[in-house]
Amino acid sequence: MKIEKKFLFIIASSFISFVCFMGISAAAETVLGVPWLYQHKDTSMLCLEGDNETGDHPWDAPHPRHDVHGNTYCYSAATAMVANYLLNTLHPGKTLSQDRISFTYGEHYAGEGYPPDFAFKHGGTSGHALDWAVSPNGDNCSGSSFSDLMNYIDNGRPMAVAWSGHYRVIDGYRDNSSGQFVHILDPWPVTEPSDNDKWMLFSNIPSSYYCYAAPDSPTSVKFDEPEIWMDSDSDGIVDFDEINRFGTSSTDADSDFDGVADKEDIREYVFDAAGTYGPPTFYQQMRLDLETSYPAKADTSDPPDGVGDVIVVTMHLNAGHPIFPHINYDVNTGLPVSWTDNWPLIDNIIARADFDGDGLRKELDPDNDNDGLLDGQEDTNSNGIFEIDLDETSNFNPDTVLPTTSFSVSGPTYINNLGMLCVDSTTRHLITAEDDGPDDYSGVYASYYRHYFQSDTPGSFVSYGGPFMLTGSDGIRQIDYYSKDVAGNKETINDVIECLDNNPPVLTCPADTFVECDEDAPPEVTGWATAIDACDTEPTLVYSDVVSAGACPNTEVISRTWTSADTFGHNSICVQIIEKVDTTPPVISSDVPGAITPPDAPISFTASATDNCDDAPVVQITGYDCFKYTNKGKRIDKTESCMVSFWGNSITIQDSGGVGTHITWNVQATDGCGNLSEESFEIAVERP
Repeated sequence: MKIEKKFLFIIASSFISFVCFMGISAAAETVLGVPWLYQHKDTSMLCLEGDNETGDHPWDAPHPRHDVHGNTYCYSAATAMVANYLLNTLHPGKTLSQDRISFTYGEHYAGEGYPPDFAFKHGGTSGHALDWAVSPNGDNCSGSSFSDLMNYIDNGRPMAVAWSGHYRVIDGYRDNSSGQFVHILDPWPVTEPSDNDKWMLFSNIPSSYYCYAAPDSPTSVKFDEPEIWMDSDSDGIVDFDEINRFGTSSTDADSDFDGVADKEDIREYVFDAAGTYGPPTFYQQMRLDLETSYPAKADTSDPPDGVGDVIVVTMHLNAGHPIFPHINYDVNTGLPVSWTDNWPLIDNIIARADFDGDGLRKELDPDNDNDGLLDGQEDTNSNGIFEIDLDETSNFNPDTVLPTTSFSVSGPTYINNLGMLCVDSTTRHLITAEDDGPDDYSGVYASYYRHYFQSDTPGSFVSYGGPFMLTGSDGIRQIDYYSKDVAGNKETINDVIECLDNNPPVLTCPADTFVECDEDAPPEVTGWATAIDACDTEPTLVYSDVVSAGACPNTEVISRTWTSADTFGHNSICVQIIEKVDTTPPVISSDVPGAITPPDAPISFTASATDNCDDAPVVQITGYDCFKYTNKGKRIDKTESCMVSFWGNSITIQDSGGVGTHITWNVQATDGCGNLSEESFEIAVERP
């Protein structure tokens, strides 16, 4: 139901008269309920004006609290609070972000960095935030009385107010016996204050406060375009930025097809390798140069004509313009003044976004420094960081001339029998480098070297810091070396071969071993020593033997001393132990026939033995047995019927025990080293 304001006023006036007539103290309070916001970067639109790459205030994400960047966001926060309150009625669910406001006023009108009263300046220009955000325009309510403020609130018109250089929003009033209060929404605290803390005595507000009230009946309120919250190509840049700020493609992460994504292209001219916002001295020098070259001038001519007016030159790194933009204002009128003489100077001072001056910012220029290489060929990992230690070249240096490096030695040197340069651990190795690139861009960054055995896998290069010596084991070394210039140009690797020889040959004896006592022990059997020298491929190799008695007869121990020398007289020796041992037992034999007949007894047999090292091993018979088998194969003991005797290595059969008897005996033989062998012999008694 719609109730006319006039009717409401009559009802309210009658109520107040009634209250006064009854002697009751009158009180009035109204709060519109504008949503509170704290001032901060609140979208993923890229911030190119002072924040670091990561941390609490990253350049590509909302900030959890205000910082240097957010210090000037009070006007954006106040505008957003008023706009979002009005949007709740006109376009429920829609919001207007502070970044979107800052883009329009900061990018288009250079509002960011200016005092709040300028940011909301009304009349004579449409370049202020609330007039841009809300139509029709509101009212200048600066210095309004408390009753005027009450009237604005009663008509649903929150106000953006400012004093002491800071913006707030008034969305309510309270008038009671304690005084006249206004309901203040201050965007500075990170945490929303309690409602009690939002009330402020109106009398505490400076009388010259600035005030701008929302229109009485807004017909339109701007809200965020969907592209602010979209990243169609997933490159980390929201579509709004790509379309409205950088001119890059919102559907292709690499708009200039240089092998580096758009965001990383932008990143490289905004941050240093560590993600810190720009080199501070660089920007400070830029501002100093401008102040020196274009001092402020005084002229009271009106209207401003751009010649001799009082000029304020303001710049900030800003993606809305080809390079660092400048906005010139006449301080008397606050109006922009065209002064194009600044551009050549700025071009000379700032040359990172468009380094080669071809009119294309890096994100749209496939070869930022015009050196004939795509940016992705130089930034090989495409991360927007010049990493010279990863063998990358700079996207901000057109030098393509390679440095040159020379190598020399001083100290003890000689040439070996292979014609190779030999050095020792006191020989100094020196590297010198020079770069003949363009004067403004040339210079040696560093020289590097490594040395290693040619047979090994090369190790990592180390930075050359002065003469170095070779240490460690002797051998043929390869020394690789090269230099880089400040643009990252890397010289082709040079190498030199040397031989480090501080020590005698490395002599390795064959393993200690043994041979049988009846075998010879030349190196062909027992093994040759090996000698490896750092520089001499054929060191001499000789040996001599010392023989001593072994642990048992017919054995011995050979101490073989090997000696090797290189061409320079360095000697090495080692000793090999060779034992001549007897591990072979004697071999037993006998003159026993296969069978005898009963009439052959008595009969004797003798056992004998031969040995590889012992000419007379001991042989003896240790026992005998007599038995026969029945027709069914049963074994029958015959030791009582056959008569056998033995002594030493001889056995005598005096009575065979009859036909069918089997007589067996056991023989042992032992040589001088205790090697034992055993053998059994058998004879059968057959019919004559």
